[in-house]
Amino acid sequence: MIPNQWYVLLDSREVKRNKPLGVRRLGENLVLWQNSAEEVASLRDQYLHRGAVLSAGKLIDHQIQCPFHGLEFDASGRRSYIPAYGRYNPHS
Repeated sequence: MIPNQWYVLLDSREVKRNKPLGVRRLGENLVLWQNSAEEVASLRDQYLHRGAVLSAGKLIDHQIQCPFHGLEFDASGRRSYIPAYGRYNPHS
């Protein structure tokens, strides 16, 4: 796989609105979901701490939630919520 390139992974209709989908493509485990713009978002299907599988988590306000600690990530992979601290606000 060549980094930062576009690849067809599956038909976008296979990605449901309220459920993350784990797939293996091009030798990588990926999690796919619909973001707030109803576009398909994807990340590696592994949270680095404890190796949790993100596709086993939930979608909360179009953010993927780690099933182990409850942290949430946006479509770019940035943490948007930490249970102990609340929502991340880049402007505060």
